[in-house]
Amino acid sequence: LAPRFVHPVRLAIGTGVVFGFAMIFYALVIVPRMNARDDLRPLARAIDAAIPPSEPLVLYDPGYLAAIFYLRTPYRYALGASEIPPGAPWVLARGKGRARLEKRRPDLRVARTFSTSVGQEIFLFHRDTEAKKVPAP
Repeated sequence: LAPRFVHPVRLAIGTGVVFGFAMIFYALVIVPRMNARDDLRPLARAIDAAIPPSEPLVLYDPGYLAAIFYLRTPYRYALGASEIPPGAPWVLARGKGRARLEKRRPDLRVARTFSTSVGQEIFLFHRDTEAKKVPAP
C-alpha cells in the first residue's frame, strides 16, 4: 500500500477491533447483569403458571403494569367492574383495586398475591362458583 493509505487502514482495523471487543464485552457481561435484574418476565411467568392454559384472564384497571406484555395467557382489559364478564374465571387487579373488586364482585376470591420489585401488590382473583350470583348491571 502507498504510505498515504497506511494510516487510514490502521485506523479502520483498530476501530473494528475495538468495536468487536466492545460487542463481546456487552454480550458476556452487560446482558447477563440486565437479565438478573429483570423482574418482569418472572412475574409474567408466575401469573401464567397460576392460570390453567385454556382459561382467559381479565385485567381489571391495570394502569401501567409492564409485566402484562410478557403474559402468554390470553387476556382482555376491563376498566370497571361492570366490564368484567360474569363468567370470567380469572381476574388480575392491582392492590388499590382489590377492595373495589371484592365489594362489587363477591363471586371473586383472591387466589394468589404477587409483588413487584417496586413493592406494588397484584392480586389474582378466581371465580368462586359457590358464591352468590352477580346481579346484572
